[in-house]
Amino acid sequence: MGNRPDKTAPAGEDRTEEDRAVADAGGPTAPPTWSRTVVSRRLLGAGTAAAVGAVVVAALHAAGGGGSVLVAVVLAAVACWLLAQSRSRVVVADDEVRVEQALLGRRLVGVALADVTAARAGELDPARFALGGYGVVRTPAGDGFRATRGGECLELDLTDGRWFVVTVGDAAGAASAVTARLGAPADGDAPD
Repeated sequence: MGNRPDKTAPAGEDRTEEDRAVADAGGPTAPPTWSRTVVSRRLLGAGTAAAVGAVVVAALHAAGGGGSVLVAVVLAAVACWLLAQSRSRVVVADDEVRVEQALLGRRLVGVALADVTAARAGELDPARFALGGYGVVRTPAGDGFRATRGGECLELDLTDGRWFVVTVGDAAGAASAVTARLGAPADGDAPD
């Protein structure tokens, strides 16, 4: 099975068969890879609208109503692109935190764990971070990936004084996974 999580494991035990085999052999037990899929409703809605538009234009053409085949093809291509971009996956691996396209597996943005000093879960405040757009965001203060208007986000402080922010559900789980790899207690996990 390689590095794919065991989907039958109880919640919180996203260990692969390979991880279990190493642990059973008495070897090191590295934390498992953490990942979540994030859906951009805006891109999903726009892609769906473009797909419906392509079908309508093609139906008009087929009925002799004057719809253009070229317009239908362009709308279909736009729909495919938008729908492919509407899903992204946030991955906390052994050496980096990255965002990749969920369907294509292409890396969009990321940061090496060696460059991370702290991780925490937070709420995205667009005014605070001046994140005006969606997708990959690059600013002088930091980088990140924004798939939603607001909500939970993983905030990473970097060694160069910048930050890396990613909108993701279960941001607390992502922060814990990063912190486990950094070898320090997660925010809120310190003993009282």
